[in-house]
Amino acid sequence: MTHPTILAFDTSGPHCAVTLLRAGKPLVTQHEAMKRGQAERLFPLIEEIMMQEGVTWADIGLIAVGIGPGNFTGIRIGVSAARGMGLARKIPVMGVSQFQIVHSGNQRAIVAGPRDIAYVQEFEGQNPIGTPFISENEQPDPVPDPAPKIAKIALGRWQSGETTPERPAPLYVKAADAAPPREAAPVILP
Repeated sequence: MTHPTILAFDTSGPHCAVTLLRAGKPLVTQHEAMKRGQAERLFPLIEEIMMQEGVTWADIGLIAVGIGPGNFTGIRIGVSAARGMGLARKIPVMGVSQFQIVHSGNQRAIVAGPRDIAYVQEFEGQNPIGTPFISENEQPDPVPDPAPKIAKIALGRWQSGETTPERPAPLYVKAADAAPPREAAPVILP
């Protein structure tokens, strides 16, 4: 089976991380730490690394994106960008969770959520079981640069026959912290 050129990125944490993978090997990876601004930085960063490596959109065979858990807004930025690019370019898109990134055969994958919360997903072999939950007693496994791992996991799934993946969706462990407005919405006149 051929190896597609994979564009992988993640904005679910306090970073904007992008990588290109060709023939199963990373071409280039960029990881920029940032608490805000991922939406403004993601597309210029993708363009920069594609130009740097001489890769065009016609070369990309698969887009892989981090789906969380993590920062609510960051997850939505990454997933919507990936789905939009996939639709526009008719490229398959795969979502990869932070749990899949840190899972290495252990029964539990623990990742960092916002405000020092630990999110836990239990596994049986390679398959997640149950729903993820919040734990106050466990330390998360570090994920220093998620984009290359996202690309490798997506490649493994591609090679195992998942060539028509489902559209990625955000993985939220808890509801957003945003509260609805206290005042009633203004009346819109016909």
